[in-house]
Amino acid sequence: MKLSHIAWLTALSVTLSSPLVYSGTQFKVGAQGKKNITLTNKVGENLIKFLSAAPLEEIKGTTSGISGSFVLDLDNLEATNGKISIDVESMNTGLNKRDSHMKGKEWLDVKKFPEIVYEIEGLSDIQIIRADNNGGEIKAMATGNFIMHGVTKQIKAPITLKFVRESDATKKRAAGDFALVQTSFKVALKDFNVKGTAGIVGSKVGESIDIDANFYGSTAGQ
Repeated sequence: MKLSHIAWLTALSVTLSSPLVYSGTQFKVGAQGKKNITLTNKVGENLIKFLSAAPLEEIKGTTSGISGSFVLDLDNLEATNGKISIDVESMNTGLNKRDSHMKGKEWLDVKKFPEIVYEIEGLSDIQIIRADNNGGEIKAMATGNFIMHGVTKQIKAPITLKFVRESDATKKRAAGDFALVQTSFKVALKDFNVKGTAGIVGSKVGESIDIDANFYGSTAGQ
């Protein structure tokens, strides 16, 4: 065998045995690395709106009892991860009696399950809408574990994320780089064993609940 053939085979062997390195999507906003974002109302009102649409009744509600943080990896957006928690006691539909039923044992059972949690595991289908030295905007699909009523289910949710680098203008509101996340998705009650009073789900309470959320955070924390 010729020397050139031996060298070619050796190079091929090294290439095949070497691990493949996948590079993630970069968010070129004039900064690099991981940004630890903590939710804070100093940047904007963290708010979730929920809607139950059923043939006999439409119920609208909100919750502002939201806390959490996430790591935005500017060098690998796919690796973004974190945890958002919702205080069930803070959920409000405008009627005290209805709220009491919603948080009772037959529904969300707030005493046993005081929080609803979404654990973000990563992003996919990332589209860079804008990116410059001031910040940028992306659209993506978030994948994570949604935990409610003692049940954990994987849920994918489309998100829009805006990142704003700290400037003299942003400092007037709060310190640090800012992030805003908007998302909308549905939660099926049966997936989380929320059965409610017999005959109510599907007539007065929707089988699925529509969720619209705005999350605001800063690298400076709360």
